Amino acid sequence: MKNIILLTVVAIGLLWACNPASPSVQKDYGNWSVFWNDFQAAVEKNDRETVKRMIHFGENIEEKDLDDLFDFFLQNELRDIVLKTPADKVEPANDTTFPEGKMIAFEETGYDDEGNEMGSALQLYFGKKDGVYGLMMMLAAG
Repeated sequence: MKNIILLTVVAIGLLWACNPASPSVQKDYGNWSVFWNDFQAAVEKNDRETVKRMIHFGENIEEKDLDDLFDFFLQNELRDIVLKTPADKVEPANDTTFPEGKMIAFEETGYDDEGNEMGSALQLYFGKKDGVYGLMMMLAAG
């Protein structure tokens, strides 16, 4: 009987430790594909807490602004682009500010009343900090 109880406890412990949602299991966010797939899943579920853990807060994104930024950037056409874009199709950021950076954007053009072309864009910049990928900046232009 003691052996059955011990085996049950060990089995439960192993199942818990192997669960991807377990806080004791660290994801390899030094790997772009692993990070991106988890970011997409969190955006799809509107999981703000997970997205929050995937942000490198600092001068470009402040934690106090996260709810407004999430609503502005991840509840529109850019959200659809994030969800549909595979990790290997996210563009390089080509910006030394973002080590090993990646960038994804929603851009549109239109014309004002005088016929002048107008453009606008919503962009998300990702990069590595201490060897770990994270969202580094959200930019709106136009």
